Amino acid sequence: MSPIVPVRRVARSCAFYTEVLGFTLRERNPENSYALLSRGAASVILLDLDDARALRATADYFSAYFWVEDVAAYHAEIAPQLAGLGERRVQPLFTKPDGRQEFHVRDPDGFLLFFGEAPAD
Repeated sequence: MSPIVPVRRVARSCAFYTEVLGFTLRERNPENSYALLSRGAASVILLDLDDARALRATADYFSAYFWVEDVAAYHAEIAPQLAGLGERRVQPLFTKPDGRQEFHVRDPDGFLLFFGEAPAD
């Protein structure tokens, strides 16, 4: 399953997902209006959308949760890149009351990404 995320500029968002979050670009069309990126089993599809209202609605009402093995190690790996994003775009790694660890990141267009690991049984 891959969330389809509308973005203002696919090239800018690809750079964010690859350089900040460590995803790999798998496919992009020549018009730069579509891209498929992945990291392990997680993937995301980016679609160029020049509609400010739709982008705002996506940022306000939709998000994606990515299950990660060893979320603490992943967070530590990308922490230097996250530090440059500022507090409004990143919620650092924390432990939820149910024992699940997670952190949150907003992409350049405000789409909220959750990265978490299920608690051990």
